[in-house]
Amino acid sequence: MRSFDLINYAIRPNKTVERKIVFAGLAKLSRVFGLSRYRYIGFGAPWFVDFLMAHKILGMESMISIESSSLGFQRSTFNCPLACISPMEGLSTHVIPELGLEQSPATVWFDYDLGIGGPVLADIELLMSKCALNSIVIVTIAAAKDLLPTKDENEQPIDEEASLRRIAGDLVPTPLPPKRLQPSHYAQLLCQVLTNQFESAVVNSGRAAKFIKLFEIVYSDSKRMATVGGIVAASEVFKLLVAFVV
Repeated sequence: MRSFDLINYAIRPNKTVERKIVFAGLAKLSRVFGLSRYRYIGFGAPWFVDFLMAHKILGMESMISIESSSLGFQRSTFNCPLACISPMEGLSTHVIPELGLEQSPATVWFDYDLGIGGPVLADIELLMSKCALNSIVIVTIAAAKDLLPTKDENEQPIDEEASLRRIAGDLVPTPLPPKRLQPSHYAQLLCQVLTNQFESAVVNSGRAAKFIKLFEIVYSDSKRMATVGGIVAASEVFKLLVAFVV
């Protein structure tokens, strides 16, 4: 079941705070990069809260909302609040190659319902290889340990560390102290895994670029969530961005 069938994202207080933090940061960054010229790409769901903020705060006029299900696509098409938003149906991993991300910088915020075992790592790999330089990419995932598989491919029980390593491999730090798998630390661990994937994927892309992290946010409403995002910086603006972030 999609989370929009359970709760309106517009009325989640900590989600609202997270969005305000992210868009305040993007507004500051826009003074350098002119984000109003960027496309905004995300998962609109029925309410399009982040899309409306991107339009109002950043002045974005070109937006794409990816909806994984036919029902979500139909709802998004019906509820679309702005003519500049174009809904697209399909799984994010399948849609990314169709977006023409190489043509111009974009701001992408993929706010998943799923945890680290969902498409996030594959999507980051694709986005880092395809996004034009100076694009901004942000991901949010559910940060609950109970989303980790408890059995391997042979239906044998596995512990939490083994389960996480089966999903994220070398992105998981080694050694991994047991306390980092405790509920109070697990979301921060996932933030590190996501950061490692961003950095690794940029290197794998073979481009003269670096990933500069701009956001790392952990929050809870109905469930604990982790958000990591940053900019795929061209080498010539890397020093400028480091000074900007500091």
